[in-house]
Amino acid sequence: MLNKLLWRCPVCKTNDSIVCRKRTLRPDLVSCPACGSAWLLLRVKGGTDFRFRAIAGPQRGADRPLAAWYDAMREGFALAAITDATAPLAPGETLYLKGHAEGLRVLRMDPRFQAVIARLPPPAEPPPPDAPPLTEIGEADLFLTDRRLIVRPGPAGAAGEIIGPPLATVRGVQLFIDRYLILRHERRLVEMFEFVAESPLKWQVYLDHALRPISSAGGVKIHMAYD
Repeated sequence: MLNKLLWRCPVCKTNDSIVCRKRTLRPDLVSCPACGSAWLLLRVKGGTDFRFRAIAGPQRGADRPLAAWYDAMREGFALAAITDATAPLAPGETLYLKGHAEGLRVLRMDPRFQAVIARLPPPAEPPPPDAPPLTEIGEADLFLTDRRLIVRPGPAGAAGEIIGPPLATVRGVQLFIDRYLILRHERRLVEMFEFVAESPLKWQVYLDHALRPISSAGGVKIHMAYD
């Protein structure tokens, strides 16, 4: 899905504003209602690459490879504080992003996921003896702050137990295809988030920026992987 790649408009930089409309025997139409931009998604002749041709909006007439529009989307990105009355924040905690995961697993290093997480750095410590081999959580609200990634299980907006290892324990973040985001913490705790509607790439970009000051302050290298 294109809106998982372009998780914000490359023109006005509005999050989650890209709308894709498939059309029979005509190029797909991509638009941003926030700024009025619209593009035709065109396949490059003789290849598998695509390009965007702007047919409306501030950059009407621009015709560039899809990769160039992706770079424009990322250009100038910076974390910004947001407010949300439902966010379970501690005093002084800053909220950067809220979303919803349709599937969530919190697990130890499990043989079934070895191939998926093999590229993440090895854990520094063994798992605690009482750690469960696999815990299914299901749907969950997610809140990214300057301190942690908060997981609140249940349907969107439901009250539930809060789970949130601090970002200071994160040692690796991996994007797997266009559906899964995997976080490896110390002590072999692994969180695997499944996104159906939202973009896991967006969450990885936000996590990358949120983890930078933590990595610098602690002198710890945090591995980012894209598969």
